[in-house]
Amino acid sequence: MKNFAGNLPKNFDIDQKNRILIVEAVLLLALLLGGLVFGFHACVSTKASPTQKSSFSTQNFIEAESMMISNKSGDFSCSLQDTRTFVIGKWTNDSHMFVAAKRNGDWVEWLLPQKKPGIYLLSIFLTRAADYGIVQIYVNGKKAGESIDLWDPNNKITPAKAIHLLNIRLTGQRDIMRIQVVGHNPSNVAPYFQFGIDWLEIQPFSPRRPPKTGHS
Repeated sequence: MKNFAGNLPKNFDIDQKNRILIVEAVLLLALLLGGLVFGFHACVSTKASPTQKSSFSTQNFIEAESMMISNKSGDFSCSLQDTRTFVIGKWTNDSHMFVAAKRNGDWVEWLLPQKKPGIYLLSIFLTRAADYGIVQIYVNGKKAGESIDLWDPNNKITPAKAIHLLNIRLTGQRDIMRIQVVGHNPSNVAPYFQFGIDWLEIQPFSPRRPPKTGHS
């Protein structure tokens, strides 16, 4: 920045000169602060979001970490797990819901967001790992789709491909999704029965429209 005060005549009023120096300092400080704010905004803007990952409406997008657990079968933990250290794949918001199930038959129930009564497509995005079990999904007490083996044969932790559950009937009144451990792959390792869930999408089901999500 040009130093205007340094170019003033020697007989220039000292108070006016001081005021100009103060103005220059304020302008310099404003420029510095502006740079910091811009840098912070750029950093925040790089965080993954649902709209960056796919084109569907965010009103259908539900982070597993944000869903309310209504019940579970035991004293095992269900906790937010940071996924930034996992070298393969990408999870939304760099995290998933990690369920440390201890035995075959353990289950967790989540309260689904309220929707109008009707038939829906439920797309769910789970995690695979060497010590994850086989799970079955239920919605309002009814089996939804086939069991899902979450064992990863490469001994890695990775996002699983989208599981699309068709013809899911929601009542619009306290709809419940249960994920239950129903076994484990013979090749997986202890503790065998854990699983992880990243996010899910609920959208009106149409037989003529194929599922469209960020991971399918």
